[in-house]
Amino acid sequence: MPEGIKKLFEKLKGYWNDLGKSQKIRIFVMAGIVVAAVVLTLALTLRVEYVPLFDT
Repeated sequence: MPEGIKKLFEKLKGYWNDLGKSQKIRIFVMAGIVVAAVVLTLALTLRVEYVPLFDT
């Protein structure tokens, strides 16, 4: 692995280990809310609305 990526991972690992338990839980909860919001937005905006072509 390139040296720059290793340094980045080590820095992130150190930051993660310095966080408290409640901060880690908040990060996961916020990430879950963001994922749910994106999924909900995509589901509502990409829904196909069918209409009849003609009436008999």
